[in-house]
Amino acid sequence: MPNETAVNTKRLVQEHHTPIIFTPHSGGVMALEVFNPTDNFIIAAYTSERKITQTGNKLTVRIPPRYDGYIPTFTNNAHEEFR
Repeated sequence: MPNETAVNTKRLVQEHHTPIIFTPHSGGVMALEVFNPTDNFIIAAYTSERKITQTGNKLTVRIPPRYDGYIPTFTNNAHEEFR
């Protein structure tokens, strides 16, 4: 699937000058980060995988929080709600 994401993205950017690509899986995001700085498009990364933002790619925006951001919030709420 990451390979297909990369091929389809290359086509969209080259043929339509697409400025932003929404990618809902970390494998696809990692495949796109190889060439998005040179092809000059933004990746809207819908993934909680922390490796995505650790690369320092300035053209990648991760939309949801990291995985570890979910657990304390949920746990604290559950403790308060169901004591």
